[in-house]
Amino acid sequence: MCAIQTTDVPDLDTITHHVRVVEIAVVTKGQPLFSEMNTRIAIEDEAAGEFVKVSQEGGHTDLAKWISIDPDEWSVIKSAIDYMVRQCQGSQQ
Repeated sequence: MCAIQTTDVPDLDTITHHVRVVEIAVVTKGQPLFSEMNTRIAIEDEAAGEFVKVSQEGGHTDLAKWISIDPDEWSVIKSAIDYMVRQCQGSQQ
């Protein structure tokens, strides 16, 4: 399993490029990355400013357009969302 802490991301900024983490996944231990219960939190920008998108792929979520959050995983997902909101450019958080 590949998992990094935000402190593990190398400082790769240069004069012409900036490295950003723009998507993270909350994965239930023991489940593969492609599990339909994994939650992805991404920074998106559709030309009107950055925002955070929360999604789950596969299963009923593609049709019904909802995500399922187990009460035991809420604090992890909430922390991940809070982190990604703070990473949005222009965020005042």
